[in-house]
Amino acid sequence: MDDQTQAELEAAVRAKPRDPVALRNLGCLLDGTGRHPEAIILYRSVIGLSPGDPIAHNNLGLAYLHEGLTDAARVAFEAAVSLDPSYALAYLNLAEWQRLHGDPGEAEACYRAYLRLRPTDVQVLYDLGVLQIVRGLRDQAATCFRQVLRLQPEHPGARINLGAILLRRGRAGAAVRMFAEVVSRDPGQSLARYHLALALLAQRDLAAAARELERVLEREPGSLRTASNLARVYRELGRIEEARQCFQRVVELEAEGSARQARARAALEELGAGA
Repeated sequence: MDDQTQAELEAAVRAKPRDPVALRNLGCLLDGTGRHPEAIILYRSVIGLSPGDPIAHNNLGLAYLHEGLTDAARVAFEAAVSLDPSYALAYLNLAEWQRLHGDPGEAEACYRAYLRLRPTDVQVLYDLGVLQIVRGLRDQAATCFRQVLRLQPEHPGARINLGAILLRRGRAGAAVRMFAEVVSRDPGQSLARYHLALALLAQRDLAAAARELERVLEREPGSLRTASNLARVYRELGRIEEARQCFQRVVELEAEGSARQARARAALEELGAGA
């Protein structure tokens, strides 16, 4: 908000110092401009005047978060959803709090409460899917990503994550189609292209996998996982000198003593080139 807006909001508070809406509006402005302690004071004043105001509790929770007062933020968000069980934004804020500071299971419950109110929110569906992957619940994650794709078929993150789940299930062909769709829309999508190479490897299409890994390495020359996989593919294809070069790159750039570096050194020795 500009200075004129701030002046207008401050004037409104001076004119009606016990008006919860005026206080809350000024609190939003102050919190949004980094003046979090002042915003907290205003939101507490609103709650003192109107204890049942769920928006004030929710906004107070955000201001607490901005000040690093995480436990107080949780209490405020919980108060907001208790006062208004249809307050979607408070459920979302509480879900994010639980994801970052609390219990992933509670985070899921809050995301689902939010989605019951706003079932077509693509970003929250996607975030829930990612949370399920972190929790190891890949079937539930796949369901979320499919819901995302029904709403937004071109969503790259949902396609990449669903493709990775399909690949883990042994459905390499379906995974290839998922990743290829992303690459066709965005040829510079290195993550999708990398996973496409892994899916092609699972199908034993070594030549195609090598081409995709080469393209990734062109765009991301520092990607050691790509160099390591490409080295192994080259070795299987009998392209020994190219395999040596990739393994040597991994040895030189990988952290000293890492497992990947050790594997690359062993591979070089097997190929007749010590490192």
